[in-house]
Amino acid sequence: MGWRLRGNSFTGESIALVNYREARMYKVLDIVSPTEDQVREWGFDEDLLLMDQDEDLILYANQYVAVLWELACDPECPKNEYCLSILSNYSKSLFLTNNSESIRKIASAIEDKQNNLPAPCLDWVRDFNRCNVLLSHPQTIDLSEADYIARYLLSGDEEFPEIKRTDRTHSGFIEYVKFGAYETYLYINLKNSKWKVSRFHTLLE
Repeated sequence: MGWRLRGNSFTGESIALVNYREARMYKVLDIVSPTEDQVREWGFDEDLLLMDQDEDLILYANQYVAVLWELACDPECPKNEYCLSILSNYSKSLFLTNNSESIRKIASAIEDKQNNLPAPCLDWVRDFNRCNVLLSHPQTIDLSEADYIARYLLSGDEEFPEIKRTDRTHSGFIEYVKFGAYETYLYINLKNSKWKVSRFHTLLE
């Protein structure tokens, strides 16, 4: 979303913040179940919205993984970073709830396109595959890897997410907390790499 200062503080002219997302003319499909072709059309049209609010959430579905990955990997797509962000956040929500079936479907959808990737896509594939291995094949991990996994799973689109390890434990699980509009607690077991999440409330009270 773009903001620009309008006016002149030195001459005393009125100053206002103009929201260019609101001022710019957008086309809105206003559809909650777009087809893959409609998602592709949306991906290549900077002035096209699927919905005027929360359009990313309607793409949180397995059926859109392949087309989102296709667009994310396309350097010519003007929304490639946005598509990767949607795919990343959707997969993190599945990891946090241990939805192994949907994670397997994502892994299957992206497995044929993992060569010659743009750097952001390559980074995401690395983190996704590592979490997938830990979810499907529990194993011993060290504290540094637990820290890395916690930061990856708890980070969203914030530039500087506030995430910390509390050094408290719960039944062998190390506690991490993300601060924001509400607190999200993540617990990772070093002995078997399993994790669990609690929103709003710590499990240690």
